[in-house]
Amino acid sequence: MRGAQARAKARPAAAKRAAAKPKAVTKPKAATKPTPKAATKPKAATKPKAATPKAKAVTKPKAATRSTSMTKPTRPRPTPATAPPSGQARLDAYLLDGSQLGDVALHLHDLPAVHVPSGQLVVGDPFAARGQTLARALRPGAYPVTLVVGDFADAARAVAAFVRLGHRPVARWEPAAADDGATDYAIDAAAGAFADARAFAAMVDERAGFPTASFAALERQLLTEHYVPAWGWASYQPSPIAAGTCVAFLAGGADRCPCWWGLDDTGAPTLVLTELAAPP
Repeated sequence: MRGAQARAKARPAAAKRAAAKPKAVTKPKAATKPTPKAATKPKAATKPKAATPKAKAVTKPKAATRSTSMTKPTRPRPTPATAPPSGQARLDAYLLDGSQLGDVALHLHDLPAVHVPSGQLVVGDPFAARGQTLARALRPGAYPVTLVVGDFADAARAVAAFVRLGHRPVARWEPAAADDGATDYAIDAAAGAFADARAFAAMVDERAGFPTASFAALERQLLTEHYVPAWGWASYQPSPIAAGTCVAFLAGGADRCPCWWGLDDTGAPTLVLTELAAPP
C-alpha cells in the first residue's frame, strides 16, 4: 500500500513537472515580444521631422518684409494741394479762373479776338518772325483769346493762352500738330502769338530796316501800353489789306511752347491752347 501511495503521489508531481516544462519553452517567445517594441523605438528617430519648423522659421522673415511694405516710402509724397497736376488735369486747370496749379493761383484775362479770315491759324514767336501753321483748318472768323496768368512768389507771369473756338466744354486733349508735324514752337524773344497765316506772312515779309513797323508796334504794346508786371499783351494788324490780326503775349519763361487741341465729346475742336511756362 505504501508503494502504491508513493507512486500516486509521484504521478501528480511528474505531471506538474511535465506541464511546467512547456512553460519554460515559451519563455524564449516572451523574449521575442521586446523585439517589435525595440523596432518601434527607431521610429522615434523620425523626430528629425522637427526640421520642418525650420522651414516655418524661414517664412517668418518673409512676413517681416511684408510689414515693411511699399506703403512706408509713399508717406513723404507731397499732398495733392501742393503737387502740380499733370496731363489732362494740368490743362483743365488753365481753363478755370481761380484754380490752382501746384501752389500757384491762376487768373484768366480776356484779350482782343484774333481775326483769322484765311482759316489758317499760326502759333509762334512774332519777334523771331517764325511761326507754325496748325494743320487743322478753322472756319474763317474772329475768335476770342484768353491769357492765363499765374501768381508766382516773385511776380505774375503768363503760363498759357488759348483761343476759344466753340462753346462746348473740353472732353479730352490732343497735341496740336503743325504742317510739319511739330507740336511745339521755339521762343527766342520771350513772346508768343496767335495770328492769321496771311497776317503773319505780312510781318515776315517786311524788309524796311530794323526794327520793322510790326516789331516796333508789338514791342510798344507789350512793354508799355499793355504791360502789367511781369506780363503784357498786344493786338496788331500788320496791313489793312490783310484783314487778319496777330495777338501776342509775353511768355512766362518757356524755351519751347507746346500746343494742344481741346476737343469736345464729339471730337470737334472747341479751343486751341499754348503753354508759355513750365508747370510750377
